[in-house]
Amino acid sequence: MRQTRLRLALAAFAVLAATPALAVCDEPGWDLPALVAALGRAAPLDPGAPVPRDAGTAVTIDLAPQAGVTFDLPPERPPRNPDPRAGIVHFAAGAAGTYEVALSDAAWIDVVQDGALVASGDFLGVHDCPGIRKVVAFDLSAAPFTLQLGDADVAAIAVALVPRR
Repeated sequence: MRQTRLRLALAAFAVLAATPALAVCDEPGWDLPALVAALGRAAPLDPGAPVPRDAGTAVTIDLAPQAGVTFDLPPERPPRNPDPRAGIVHFAAGAAGTYEVALSDAAWIDVVQDGALVASGDFLGVHDCPGIRKVVAFDLSAAPFTLQLGDADVAAIAVALVPRR
């Protein structure tokens, strides 16, 4: 009987201890577990071909010093990091709709489509959920687009593109 109570108490403690970790990855309106899973499946970027817009597409991008990166359009915001790093990903044409761009680490995101910057929609900065740092929603047409990342302080970053539900 005493062992049973001890086991129940330990089980209850384990559930309570795990609850905060689950709560930090639970944000109303965002499917953070799915985005974290997509980022975890990121494959190295093949710079020779546009990335498809399939559900859950994720790539890892090697970033270079921002001063040496040629953007389609200048970033909307100047860098704040003393030695910013940047990268570009070209996405293929696909279904029009709202897409969430999730990043494993902090960086500035610009999307260029049809020669113009696309206004960002909803935004979520994530500080306590491992594997994800930022999510920004964009309304995209079916045309190809370029994802421009800048002002990062890491050498590589994972990016996931997920259609919004």
